[in-house]
Amino acid sequence: MSLDRTYKIEAPPEPATPWREYEHFIRQEWDTLLNSEPPPSEKIVQKFLENHPSMVPGAFGLLGNESGHYPIANGVITQAPLPSYNRRVPDFMWLSQSSDMEQPVLVEIESPSKKWFTKTGQQTKDFTQALNQIVEWKTWFSVPHNIQAFKEFYGLDRFAFYKRRFKPAYLLIYGRRAEANADHTLTEKRNYLFPDDVIGMTFDRLQPNPKAEELVWAPRRFKWVAVT
Repeated sequence: MSLDRTYKIEAPPEPATPWREYEHFIRQEWDTLLNSEPPPSEKIVQKFLENHPSMVPGAFGLLGNESGHYPIANGVITQAPLPSYNRRVPDFMWLSQSSDMEQPVLVEIESPSKKWFTKTGQQTKDFTQALNQIVEWKTWFSVPHNIQAFKEFYGLDRFAFYKRRFKPAYLLIYGRRAEANADHTLTEKRNYLFPDDVIGMTFDRLQPNPKAEELVWAPRRFKWVAVT
């Protein structure tokens, strides 16, 4: 195999936007989108986050402190396939990692207009369905064969000699802060609705992560190539 360079590096047509300018711009755009009338659909929000992957939490892990390791493939996967799973797949997924753990972060988003609670203080049907989606993914990962198929599909088996722990984490991005915190009793109740390996947050909490400024996104119909 020839190692001769067969490509030419060219300068970009214009310099990259400095991070602080980009961050300020994206924060404004995100605020405008969330507060638009009518509220944005899930599809519109998905597209915005695909264009700005630094807004999607989980690149450096979701549980505990942020890892110093970049995620595998240096990008977030949108509509991430789960081998042999034919139901709704994660809207986004990071293959985050640390020196001792592989932590796929599966992200479910809903329309920002969906409510957390009914007027009587009961969790809404939409919220229950969103949590149930995460339960289905957890159930899928509870089968050892599925974990192995997942590792092979995404090339994680290449790092088997590290003997790192495998611990998926789950994120539900749902609703708005104003409604979630309108009643302190319901705010406290909301904190107990999520298992330890599931994080819930409103769309208002999303913000660009400077550590993820060079990360990209891969579309649902990507061709995964394992580099050996």
